[in-house]
Amino acid sequence: METGAPVRDVLEAARKSGRQLVRDGRMSLETLKTVSREFLPLDRYVGGLDWRFQQALDALEM
Repeated sequence: METGAPVRDVLEAARKSGRQLVRDGRMSLETLKTVSREFLPLDRYVGGLDWRFQQALDALEM
């Protein structure tokens, strides 16, 4: 996965999916695929989350 990949298509698809849900009660498969696209690999997300939690725990110990 490319770091810093554009997400504009996902944001537009999110808007589109909202309109589809209100209008049709469902969203198209194409829109669902776009809004489901991975932003960040899971291991990088978990690593960042772990780092933030550790910062918060370290701050409590001071």
